[in-house]
Amino acid sequence: MKSREIAETAVFCALSVVILFIASVLPFNKLFIAAISAFLLELYRKRNGIKLTITVYTITALLAFLLIPQKSFALLYLTVFGGYVLLRNLIWFKSRIISKGLLILSMNGMITGLYFVGDIMLEGTFDIIFQRPMWQIIIMFFVLQLAIFLYDYALTLAIGMLEKYLRKMGI
Repeated sequence: MKSREIAETAVFCALSVVILFIASVLPFNKLFIAAISAFLLELYRKRNGIKLTITVYTITALLAFLLIPQKSFALLYLTVFGGYVLLRNLIWFKSRIISKGLLILSMNGMITGLYFVGDIMLEGTFDIIFQRPMWQIIIMFFVLQLAIFLYDYALTLAIGMLEKYLRKMGI
């Protein structure tokens, strides 16, 4: 690794951990602020490639579990935010439909896994969801799919705008 890559890795890891810490402390917009950490990881991937991005992801996840008081944000980074960015860049086929389909399936798998981990850790707290009528569960499922699509679109749009701005600035 070059010294520039080492320094940039440290800066992006520190920024991601600070953002996750702020998200765990603030009383509002917690998920939006935590999602910025995924934005930083995607920006790092655009600048340095996937191999170094895996390093940043691993270091940030470890530091988040060690330093953040609410471990749920570290778990969200590990699965939904950082995990999504890695999956988004590792699942790549010529067919965009197959790539997006596999990405949606893997995200649904991660969210389902988080649900079951949360249900085990909090002992039946989520039973309220399955006491609802089936049509409400189906609507929640489709809203979740829409949220995944919108998150992917927003991430792509924001990274494109920032990349254009950084190129214009010469960075």
